[in-house]
Amino acid sequence: MSFNDDEAFPRGGHRQKNDTKKENGFKLRTSDTEKQGKDLFKIHSNVSDALQTKEVKSKKRKRFQEEKKQQQKNRKTQHDKDDKEKVTDITRVEQLSYKLITPGMLVLACISEIYDFELRVSLPGGIVGMVSIGNISQAYTDMLHKLTGGNQEDLEDLKSLKDLFHRGQIVRCKVMGITFSDVGKSSVELSINPVDVNEYIGMVGLKHEMVLESCVASVEDHGYVMDIGVKGIHAFLRSTAAAAFIQEYNAGSSLAIGQHVTCLTQLSDAEKRSTDVIRSISLTADPAKVSKAVFEFTDKVGLHSIVPGTIVEAVIKQVVPTGLSVQFLTYTGVVHRTQLRKVGESTKNYTARQKLKAVVLHIHPTSKLVSLSLNKMAFNQFASVTPSRIFPGILVGDKFMNAPVTQVDKGRGVYLKLTDSVHAFASLSHLSDKAGLSAVTPEFSLGSTHKCRVIGYDVMDRVVMVSMKKSILNQQFLRYEDINVGSIVKCEVSKFRPDGLSVKLSGRINGFVPNIHIADVVLKHPEKKFKKGEQIKCRVLVCEPEKHRLLLSNKRSIVETTLPVICSYADALPQMLTEGVIVHICETSLLVVFCNNVKGLVPRSELNRLNIRYPSRVFSVGQVIKCRILQCNVEEQRLTVSLNCAGDNSFQKKIVKVPENFEIGKLVSVEVLSKTDSGLNVKILSSGDAAFLPKSHLSDYIEMCQLLYDAYVPGNRILDCVYHDNSTLLIVSKKKSHVDATQSGLMMSDFGHVQLGMMGAGTLKQVMSYGVFVEFFNSVTGLVPTRLMADQRVTSPSEPYKVGQSLIAKVTDVDTEKRRFLLSLRMKDVFDDSTAPGLDMLANYWNEYDYIRDAHMNDEGLLGQLTRLSVGDIVVTTVAQVAAHGVVCRVGEEVEGLIIRAHLADKACKEGDVLEAVVLHVDMLNRCIELSASPDLIKHMKHLRDNKYGEIKPDQVLKAEVQLINDNFILVSLKGHAMGRLAFLPARKHLNDIVETSQHTIGQINTIVVKRVIGGRVLVALQLQEKKEGRMQVLLERAASHKTDGSKNLHWAAAEVGQTHDAEIISLRDFQANVVIGDAKGRVFISEVVDKLQDGTCPLQGLQIHDVARVRIIGTHDVKTHVHKHLAITQPYRVKTFFDCSLKPSRVEGEGVLTAAELLGYQNDFKKDQRVQAFVDGYHSNCLWVHVTPTVMGKIHRLNLSEDLEVLRNPTQFFALGRGYNATVLGKNNDKLELTFIG
Repeated sequence: MSFNDDEAFPRGGHRQKNDTKKENGFKLRTSDTEKQGKDLFKIHSNVSDALQTKEVKSKKRKRFQEEKKQQQKNRKTQHDKDDKEKVTDITRVEQLSYKLITPGMLVLACISEIYDFELRVSLPGGIVGMVSIGNISQAYTDMLHKLTGGNQEDLEDLKSLKDLFHRGQIVRCKVMGITFSDVGKSSVELSINPVDVNEYIGMVGLKHEMVLESCVASVEDHGYVMDIGVKGIHAFLRSTAAAAFIQEYNAGSSLAIGQHVTCLTQLSDAEKRSTDVIRSISLTADPAKVSKAVFEFTDKVGLHSIVPGTIVEAVIKQVVPTGLSVQFLTYTGVVHRTQLRKVGESTKNYTARQKLKAVVLHIHPTSKLVSLSLNKMAFNQFASVTPSRIFPGILVGDKFMNAPVTQVDKGRGVYLKLTDSVHAFASLSHLSDKAGLSAVTPEFSLGSTHKCRVIGYDVMDRVVMVSMKKSILNQQFLRYEDINVGSIVKCEVSKFRPDGLSVKLSGRINGFVPNIHIADVVLKHPEKKFKKGEQIKCRVLVCEPEKHRLLLSNKRSIVETTLPVICSYADALPQMLTEGVIVHICETSLLVVFCNNVKGLVPRSELNRLNIRYPSRVFSVGQVIKCRILQCNVEEQRLTVSLNCAGDNSFQKKIVKVPENFEIGKLVSVEVLSKTDSGLNVKILSSGDAAFLPKSHLSDYIEMCQLLYDAYVPGNRILDCVYHDNSTLLIVSKKKSHVDATQSGLMMSDFGHVQLGMMGAGTLKQVMSYGVFVEFFNSVTGLVPTRLMADQRVTSPSEPYKVGQSLIAKVTDVDTEKRRFLLSLRMKDVFDDSTAPGLDMLANYWNEYDYIRDAHMNDEGLLGQLTRLSVGDIVVTTVAQVAAHGVVCRVGEEVEGLIIRAHLADKACKEGDVLEAVVLHVDMLNRCIELSASPDLIKHMKHLRDNKYGEIKPDQVLKAEVQLINDNFILVSLKGHAMGRLAFLPARKHLNDIVETSQHTIGQINTIVVKRVIGGRVLVALQLQEKKEGRMQVLLERAASHKTDGSKNLHWAAAEVGQTHDAEIISLRDFQANVVIGDAKGRVFISEVVDKLQDGTCPLQGLQIHDVARVRIIGTHDVKTHVHKHLAITQPYRVKTFFDCSLKPSRVEGEGVLTAAELLGYQNDFKKDQRVQAFVDGYHSNCLWVHVTPTVMGKIHRLNLSEDLEVLRNPTQFFALGRGYNATVLGKNNDKLELTFIG
């Protein structure tokens, strides 16, 4: 391709093209007079003067052009003369070395090692370089950026370096930089990115059948988009053009993004003849074509078009002992003697003017010196150039006793012959242990024999690297493969690191000693004990030769152990005694590691056998322990060990001594000393003795334990703790239930005092399938079988109960011989229907909450901002996200809040909207707040009557609306004179109350009684849950005076949820039967009549008015009724409470109080695929509307009614009002269930 510079880039503006005509093969210029004759509007006034001026200018132009041609001819002659002088001046061919290599140089190299994030590359001259993972290709780098940015999409094609490359692969590299260290070593940074390697080619430099380094940029349907590094060029490799390479060298697998392939450019005949710029180019990866492609000579070939790996035809110009000087294309190159056809071949076998084929090896960027190779392996750039192929049977570390010197390079080293086909090279630094050799000494003369040892390979020069140093000859290891796991080695401390010690076993083998393995105890300053260069003895823990990774241990107990060393799971035999290192400690087990990363687990049962309840207080990470193998599964690589070893009690040295005045249950105050993962190390203030306060004993609330743990800092004093245990450690407890137990007689601390019917406060220790274990003071432990875990049936003990939970248990059976006893957690066994336990729990909850809040009040982060918010505050929020359940909003910059749909008052919100809301709860654990945007609540909060008329006193009876349902409390807003005030209702009546779903709903109106006012908080109780005393007893007596027979003697206020009574049916409606229990009224909803519903039937048809049936009360609901004797404006209505009852045999015949999961009246939590009873209400809008519970409606789309087309055509004829069907829940939409009758 050529350009006419004057035409393409005219100087001085637009230049008209001269009209020319050909005559006898020469171009003749059209006369100016002819031109002027054609232009009638431009006639010069003096034609003769104009002609003379033109002739003068024409002569000057011709003379200038002749002089310019002569200068170019002289310059070319001088250039040829200089080249000739350079050829004749060559006396020595230099081999590539660290002194000659320079940034920007292009080199043909071979991959010797592949690591996770870099490639180790072998260059000519024994030079080693590294290619980082970021210098592979642009497409591969982009995929890595997506991965590090958290974008996991479209990364299925991301392959590791080991999948993209193989050892021995020939690649083209560009030197990016060279680093010289203080100790004389150099590191070369390389790039194989086509953008770097082919940087100098450009669009003009692309030729037909040109060998290029290319990389897969993307995978398409019919081939691959290739990156050749030339801007503006789109390269494509068709699947058919890559088929031979894939089958022969890629194991039949498709190419992957980032994979490098040596390709050959393919230009059509039209593209060859065209002078236009090439925009797209086709490639082929056929090994047969690429290996035989020879770069053809043209007058347009520049040095920038020649890259390493290009095959050229050359002519020898000069032969010298160190190599050849050749002429190829229009350039001069050299061939070092190590790159001749045969290894160790003499240059005397070559003569001047001899023609041969050579491969470009490397190109110097400044001197433009081109080095070539005659090596046959360099011609086939797809073959793997591995040491095992070039040097069969030669391994690193092999010794040769009498290796003769074949060549001497005084400035570099000597060449030796190891076998008939293998030659070696020993550099100056490896001839002797003496430092500072500048030349080869006479003792290494030609023909002399020497003892040497293989230390590496130079595959590009086809020689083995050897050393004659006595220190290396006597070294134990020269490669990682020779090191056995579990063996003892000597190493030298080379570097101190924050995570351990770097050590050196030899000049080529480095190891690492982690901090926990530096000594038997953890050293904070290992540099004070060890010195750089000091010799230490270590045991090999892990050796991974492919990663050059070597982990060692310098623990004396590990190095000097006389017990068997486990290096694999197959070595672990049952009952074998061995030693391991603890690497992880949790509350239930220990993880022990042996050599070769073999892991063993010490289960909880083995710890309990030794009465070790808090392993973190007895053991430490890095501790060496003696253990016994219990069982080993080699296939699954699972190993179980025991600490029960005869005569070994080293771990018991950490047991804390018991103070003289120690007494279980005694109140003490402690001071925090430090923290561990499982609790607080404390000091008894009265005696100064050390003790331990477990994290699970900080509170009766499991979620509060972590918050209190975070709030306590060393130096804090904790009052009102109790001595809890002294079996292995001195344990104290801060649980309020345990502290109160010492004064209320609920303390069990000795098995000898355990009696039938006794109750005690304990902590859930372990959950099993057959029950739970409850631990009391002094490690006294009893079992609660599943049948005694709750009033209702418990199918899975792990669902309602959690380890660390506080409980009150009652002894039901005692076995004195086996020293074990059974317990009951049933509410009817431990609860006396009093409101006091629930209120006490709620008061304690807020006391602990206030302590946590005060502890973080001065924090500047998110937690500090949360502590400055209070329940009842009115804040301005910005909607950040709109979800199905509500909106997520922000208060300020960091505080995140949640407003559920029930608190939005049907507002349609979008992102960015600003709302005014009331704070309902500040959740310290989840670092967020719960809000309400209800206009009525905001209005009431703003107009709070803060005077004597709005004063709240205990025993006041008020109406309250439920605003928030929490696991530990129910937040309600008060009505009447207390309008605008918030109060807290206990969510649990007792520690053993495991009701999973609240019996309350948002917006529900209840009658409450004010019980306590503490620190501005109002604690209330439901009027129905009050203990039968005081005012409620008066009501009972009044009810007893009206009726005296059986159940009709019952007033509504005396009945409670969960009780069974005889009820009389007084009326029947479409979906419910109205009943009366004494003076109390209630209803039986249609879904609470039968357990098993037959499709198409109406359960209410089997009932008749005045029938008496046994029912169970399962809930209550309030109904607003108008009072006619009052004016509507003064008292428009009053609220009455009615019972929700059930006739289902499964509920009536069950024992005890039912959970909310078994109660129906206010249940809204339905799960997908759950089966429910649905009763027809009507058909409209292509949906059948049904009742599921008194408060929950459902709809069934027309297509989900039946598979019968007749039913789908006329749904109203087949589904009558009040008929029931079994339906399946599909989902929930706008508080209505999506159901189906199909499936």
